[in-house]
Amino acid sequence: MKPIAAEVNIIINGPIERVWKVLLDTSNYKTWNPFVVNAEAEGDAAVPGNKMKLFVKWRNGKGASSDEIIADTKLPYADSTGVKRAYWSYRFTGLLHTLSLVHATRYHWLEELTDGSTAYSTREEFTGLLKMFIPLADLQDGFERQTGALKREAEKE
Repeated sequence: MKPIAAEVNIIINGPIERVWKVLLDTSNYKTWNPFVVNAEAEGDAAVPGNKMKLFVKWRNGKGASSDEIIADTKLPYADSTGVKRAYWSYRFTGLLHTLSLVHATRYHWLEELTDGSTAYSTREEFTGLLKMFIPLADLQDGFERQTGALKREAEKE
């Protein structure tokens, strides 16, 4: 079954370490993030296996929450060509996942560019029998608002 997805890419004028710090500081999402307006992490949000609950606010003012588990994290590192990269992903673990009706994974990729700015990409993929009921346009809008706010927050540091 082919996944459906929401995805956003942006260039942030700042080093990868600064963008990474803002992205992984989930306790401060409520101060800058217009989409994920709160995040409650059990422990460090960078540690695979740790759980977190995300609270989102749709453009229409309604909200929802989502239980997640950290799937994979690669702190900023230089690859074999010397390019700095980082990676963070987490998986939906709510009831629809438990019943195998919706599976979702959100990915965040960072790459420092030669001018010192950071390319940031995020994507969430959905599979499962009920994937067609995912409010994909609303999710895309939320990702765009969140990514713009991440850019503003990381650039003001």
